[in-house]
Amino acid sequence: MPESEPARTTAVRDKVVPPARPPVPVLVAIGLAFAGGLATALQSALNAELGLRVGSPLSAALVSNLVGGVLLLAILITVPATRRGLARIRHQPQRWWVYIGGAFGAVFLFTGAFTVPLIGVALFTVGQVCGQTGGGLLADRAGLGPNGRVNVTGWRVLGTALAVVAVLVAQFGRGFSADSAWWLLPLVAVMGMGLAAQGALNARLTVISRQPFSTGMVNFTVGTLTVLIVFTPLRLAGVIPWNGLPTEPWLYAGGLVGPFVVTAAVLSIARLGVLRSGLGGLAGQLTGALALDVVRTGNPPSPWVVAGVLITAAAVVVSGRRPRRGLGNHHARRPPPAPAAAPAPPHRVIASDILRRIGPTRSIVRNTARVITRENALSLTPDRRFRNAAFTVGNAYPRIFAS
Repeated sequence: MPESEPARTTAVRDKVVPPARPPVPVLVAIGLAFAGGLATALQSALNAELGLRVGSPLSAALVSNLVGGVLLLAILITVPATRRGLARIRHQPQRWWVYIGGAFGAVFLFTGAFTVPLIGVALFTVGQVCGQTGGGLLADRAGLGPNGRVNVTGWRVLGTALAVVAVLVAQFGRGFSADSAWWLLPLVAVMGMGLAAQGALNARLTVISRQPFSTGMVNFTVGTLTVLIVFTPLRLAGVIPWNGLPTEPWLYAGGLVGPFVVTAAVLSIARLGVLRSGLGGLAGQLTGALALDVVRTGNPPSPWVVAGVLITAAAVVVSGRRPRRGLGNHHARRPPPAPAAAPAPPHRVIASDILRRIGPTRSIVRNTARVITRENALSLTPDRRFRNAAFTVGNAYPRIFAS
């Protein structure tokens, strides 16, 4: 039966201008971030065991992504709202980099697989948290998330520093190897920043799809393709071993947890921002690691990890504080960008911040240009001052050294 004209118009309007959903309450968002961190700790433990069985962490990442993709595909088939979410994404094209959130997660898995044996788990965790929290701070400032730009305040910087201290305290009981390749920490930190970008881009895409599982389908598709592109040549070259799939079903549960982690992240980021949501997830990861250690070893919880959890909880609270004055108010955010409009590139936003903070240096250059211009009787109007200054300096250069 052909679709009527009013119905067709409504469908087109629904694809172009999706209604904005109110964000979840703050406490619910913190709870979602914490639950996502717990799920991440469980997923990491299951994938680590799966990696030992199949032969390598990359093989486990591929299997886990495929299992999560199958679950999302089943949801896509059985839930019509998920298919409508993918249709909205298809009819509202964005910049290409909005869709590559899953690739950041896959690249981080590669980094972990090759750097953990060289630097150890403790240093790797520290580098990850440094990069993820710092990346969350920059992602909020650049407006990568769905709720616009968030100013960098002293409270947010303090929350970031507390998160790093919390991880250092939690890892103190394990100790740090003196012969580890510590020079790889910057690489791990950069890859950790990619995790913050992944959460921000997924949350932005959810504004368009209005369905976290539709966003998860895009995320898992891009991530799985990235893993396959890297895994296939390495496997054919014999670099990555393959011991076959294990028979225990519980080893594949890590892939089933993945869609919940993505959903919890996008819902919490929409309310808390990238930084604060990441801090809540970190508190959940430390708590989950603490619980898993108690269950596996039967020993009492480590006081270092307990202290790390408490410091991370303080970081979540501190990062949400408002400054006393109106400058840099955390909640005074710019309106969210229109779903169909492309956001400003993050590097331009950060570069504008740097240029705005070097005002004294610009004043010195401007005053020097005025002196040289006055000597050469050139006008220095606002629209041509830099061109005139460059011309004057070029003419005065040989005269200065000649005298």
